[in-house]
Amino acid sequence: MSARFGRRAVLTGAVGLATSALVAGCADGVAPVSVSRPTRPRRDPAHWTSRFDGEAAALDADSEPLSRSPDSWDFYRLAYALDAFTSMYEASGAEQWADVALRYAENMIATSVPSTDLGTSGAGDTYRGWVSQQPDVAGQQVPLYESYCWRYVARLLAVLQERAAAGGAGALRFGARHRRVLTFCEDDILLKWYRRGPAETVYRSRTHMTAHWAYLALHLGTTTSRREVRDLCADIVRRVDDGGMAGYPSSLRQQLRLAGGSPASYVWSPVWGYVAEPQDVAHGNADVAYIAAAHLRGGRWSAAEVATMTATLLGPVLGADGHYPEYVDGSGQGTGWIADGFVTLGRFDPACQAALEEHRVQNGQFLAAMAVNAAWLARPGGGS
Repeated sequence: MSARFGRRAVLTGAVGLATSALVAGCADGVAPVSVSRPTRPRRDPAHWTSRFDGEAAALDADSEPLSRSPDSWDFYRLAYALDAFTSMYEASGAEQWADVALRYAENMIATSVPSTDLGTSGAGDTYRGWVSQQPDVAGQQVPLYESYCWRYVARLLAVLQERAAAGGAGALRFGARHRRVLTFCEDDILLKWYRRGPAETVYRSRTHMTAHWAYLALHLGTTTSRREVRDLCADIVRRVDDGGMAGYPSSLRQQLRLAGGSPASYVWSPVWGYVAEPQDVAHGNADVAYIAAAHLRGGRWSAAEVATMTATLLGPVLGADGHYPEYVDGSGQGTGWIADGFVTLGRFDPACQAALEEHRVQNGQFLAAMAVNAAWLARPGGGS
């Protein structure tokens, strides 16, 4: 069985019987969650790889046309598949998965055109890009659509480089393709939008849109050999983490507030400098994906901060009794979509991975992330 790969495409399955208890508190008057769950994962990387194998052909068939589109909105939709194939390569080292993800990036590059050829949306420069034909932005270049997908391309580039550096002979096969995609990501994604005005294109009005750029910069900064790009990536990451973004009075770390309960969890607003409006779970995935990746790559986010975010997942976000909340404080009625962010927390904590195994809302991106989690946990010292 397969479903078209999109933000709300899901695979549903049976939920196992939980065996242990976890109690976590929520903020702003929302009742604490009390739910029984297993404490150790039962499924190894091979389980998740096998399940992904069953979806891969249909997923690629749906995603390949999106990668060849001249409309950047289709890249927003492509992002989930690109991330999924990258995760499968990271988890297994199997080259066919990296080949698919690279093919998507190369296809996007092939449909790009110089800004001078984009009519009235041209920015007066020669950077390459795309326009969208979505009704609300018809004929415009849209930084959100590009950053949403290309952050995962930056991750792909980092994973490929790490495989090669670790002596993976297969990864070296992608050398020329890696360099071409890297140059495009440096020039025609990051530098293009930053030079057009970071206050309008990189440091966005919502935490999750800004987190896309922080995620891209985090991975690109570890991959590039160009000092200008490396320094810019480090500056973006620092400003998002700790403050100094043009036009905004806060930072991602300052946005996070401790909620009540034991263990403590986080609640935060997507609006910089505000506290009243809680982040919704679906968009909060982008914030969490960045924080988890930043902990792994350079440790700018501590193990204690990641543990508190994990408590947020295990408490208010996963909910209880079949109820998935809309907001990270546990309120509202949501969809259970956690595939592109919260799910990555499973690689730090066996109990978290065990709880995620029971999650009912799954698709290809979720399965692939679970394979990475399981592979990380299987390493010596895994879970840290």
